[in-house]
Amino acid sequence: YKRQHQIRVQLASAGHPLVGDRRYGGPLPSQPGRVFLHCCRLILDAPGTGHSFDVSARLPEELANCLTHLDMIAAECAIP
Repeated sequence: YKRQHQIRVQLASAGHPLVGDRRYGGPLPSQPGRVFLHCCRLILDAPGTGHSFDVSARLPEELANCLTHLDMIAAECAIP
């Protein structure tokens, strides 16, 4: 059995769809051109060995740019 879209479906059903998710949430005008979903850190225990793997990844440039753009919009809309 193949599971797809689980995170997207669960978040949308809870009223928190992912930015840029055309199927379950609808894109925003300033969307990054993809679903705004990124794992920055993942820690996994290797079965039977007790060793842990700790993997990190920086936020991709297009997502970082989107956040910068949203910060600028929020600053413009702030009430003085």
